[in-house]
This record gives sequence, C-alpha cells and structure tokens, in this order.
Amino acid sequence: TVATISVAAAGDYSVTVSNVCGSGSSGFFSVTAAGTPLVSITASDHLCTGTSERLLTNVDGAGSYRWSTGASTPDIVVSSGGLYAVTVTNACGSSSDSVRLQELPLPEVRIAGDSVLCSGDSIRIRAFADNADTFTWLVGTSGASQLNDSTLSIRSGGLFRVTVANACGQAAA
Repeated sequence: TVATISVAAAGDYSVTVSNVCGSGSSGFFSVTAAGTPLVSITASDHLCTGTSERLLTNVDGAGSYRWSTGASTPDIVVSSGGLYAVTVTNACGSSSDSVRLQELPLPEVRIAGDSVLCSGDSIRIRAFADNADTFTWLVGTSGASQLNDSTLSIRSGGLFRVTVANACGQAAA
C-alpha cells in the first residue's frame, strides 16, 4: 500500500507505519521553502589592460551557475573587456544578470608647442594624451603645479613636465 500527502508549507514531517502485529517503522522528511534565485554580479566598470578581475555573484536562493563564458562556478576571473552574463537556476526557476567591462589601457602623453620664448612674450604648450582623466603640470624645480588643464601658458623659460592619469595608472612627459 502506498500513502501520500500533499504539503503546502515548509517544515519537518514524519510518518509512522505499523502492521496488525504492532510492529512499526518511522520516517522523517524535511521540506524547505525556496524561491526563484535572485542574482547580481559585483564588478568594477573597467578592466585595466594586462590585468584580470574576479566577477562575483551575489545570489539569494543559489542553484547551478551558467556564465556566458561557459563556466559553471559562482565566480569567474576575466582578463579582457566585454559583456559577461550569468544565469542561476534552482528548482523554482532562474535569474540572470550581466555586466559590461570596458578595457582601459594606461594613459599615454606627449608635449607639443613652441620651444622658443622671446623676451616679453608668452607661449603655450599642450599635452596630448590618450586615455587620460587628469593632467598635472610641474613647473620648474620649485614644485609649482597646475591641475587638470591640457594646456600650459609659459612666460619664462624652464623645465616643464606633465603627468596624466586614469584609473589604471599614470604616464609623464
């Protein structure tokens, strides 16, 4: 004989079976409540060229993982920019999230402009930079600086240096 019950709530359930002679056996079964998994990916918005980054999943109601790379682990390490997606599936359904990482190279800089300054005049030199967020000019040996401007106006001769930076590092000319 087979006996079944339907349950609508999580909990611990037991059954005791006995025969006409009084012999019996007991069994226990636990039912847990679960819902559709909710997943999100934790990552920065950029990846520095030549480095790697770990993409972390935050999951409520975890199950199996399937990344757009083919990986089936909770976290992955990536070394190039692009779109990365994960789908998490459990007995109650699935959920997906994605993140786009921009690959960001180190900045590059060069200085151009007049190198001859006539008495009483001024000249402008300019820093041409790729992938730079900030500019810092060092004027002479005094340590005076000018921030966040790609152009420097000069009224006297001397040594001029510019440092440019982004989230991945800096370069100087």
